[in-house]
Amino acid sequence: MSLCFLRFMAASYIRTFISSPFILTIIVAYFLKFRKSIFYYLIIIDGLMVVKVFFGIMTELLF
Repeated sequence: MSLCFLRFMAASYIRTFISSPFILTIIVAYFLKFRKSIFYYLIIIDGLMVVKVFFGIMTELLF
C-alpha cells in the first residue's frame, strides 16, 4: 500500500473519531423531545459533556 493511501485512511479515522460526539449529540437531542423531569435533562447534558471531554482527550493523545 502506498503512503498516500495510508494517510488518507488515517485522516478518515481521525475525522470519524472527532465527529463522534457531535453525532451522539444529535441522537440524544432526538430522544430529548419526550417530556421528562429537569433532573433527567441535566444528567443527560452532563453525560454528553463527559463523553465530549473523553473524545477530546483521546484525540489529543492518539492523534
